[in-house]
Amino acid sequence: MMRRFMKNLQRGFTLIELVIVIIILGILATIILPRFGSLDVKARVATVNALSGSILAAMTIAHAQCVAEVQANTSAVSGQCFSSLASGTTTMDGSPVTIVNGYPAATAQGIQAALSSLTGFSVTGGTFKRADASIDPSNCAVTYSGAATAGAVPTASAVTTGC
Repeated sequence: MMRRFMKNLQRGFTLIELVIVIIILGILATIILPRFGSLDVKARVATVNALSGSILAAMTIAHAQCVAEVQANTSAVSGQCFSSLASGTTTMDGSPVTIVNGYPAATAQGIQAALSSLTGFSVTGGTFKRADASIDPSNCAVTYSGAATAGAVPTASAVTTGC
């Protein structure tokens, strides 16, 4: 009687039950993994778009600061914002920023000086490229074009096709 009772307690999973669990886990993995696989691409695209927004914000702040300096100085000399020449410098966070046509120039002394951080990007002139080795940087970049003439507004265009 005791042996029969012990046999009933020593039950385990059958082979069929184990195979069914493995199949269910495989199906779940094929559904869920592709969603996590594209997160790195979405993160790179987000950083490029964020840098584009940061460039536009820095450009606007530098322009507003330059206009405020001219308004505060009623005897503004040529070479300041809003004048016909509209080139000179303004100071942002203790750094001089080169201004051309009322906005930051597309140089290291211009828009790069107006930005606070460029971590993860390499810069050539007005082009900010992702520094990832796994991507083509020319297809994951932001290009800043300074104001061509007085009164024109600069642009920052993001390319995220190859991120």
